[in-house]
Amino acid sequence: MKQRDPNSMPPFAAEVYHRMVARNLSQKALAREAGLADTYVRDLFEGRKKSVTIDGARALAKALGCSVGELIGEISPKHIFDEADRTAFRDAVHSVLCVNLAMLVDEGVLDFDSRGVEDLSWALTQTIEEYALSRATEPPDRTVAGRTATVVDLTRARLARGG
Repeated sequence: MKQRDPNSMPPFAAEVYHRMVARNLSQKALAREAGLADTYVRDLFEGRKKSVTIDGARALAKALGCSVGELIGEISPKHIFDEADRTAFRDAVHSVLCVNLAMLVDEGVLDFDSRGVEDLSWALTQTIEEYALSRATEPPDRTVAGRTATVVDLTRARLARGG
């Protein structure tokens, strides 16, 4: 693979280049995995390609195992919080869910004992975190029904695995 100076590339091309090198891919291998012409990637790195298509950016991101947002410099939700922030987030979500689930039990909407409320709250908390982190690399279903179905499916899977 011809050595290139990423500092002389536009930011998008430099990010693609760094990720390509990190994955130990050649330009041709990246182009092949992305389903793009070899010249597309070469021209991107050499500065001949001044812009990329949405489809080209998506294909490169998929081949590099990241999101288009990460390639253009947006911060991924996976990297926003450190572990302490994530723990605080989990605890806050869990507390709110426990209170709301307990209210639903008191109103007779749910038939759970306190342990059931605790288990369901933790399952939902973990599912919400999992869903939020998955949005970094997977395009979310933007409809309310789609988001709800995704969270319900993830919660059922988590409960089936035992929490």
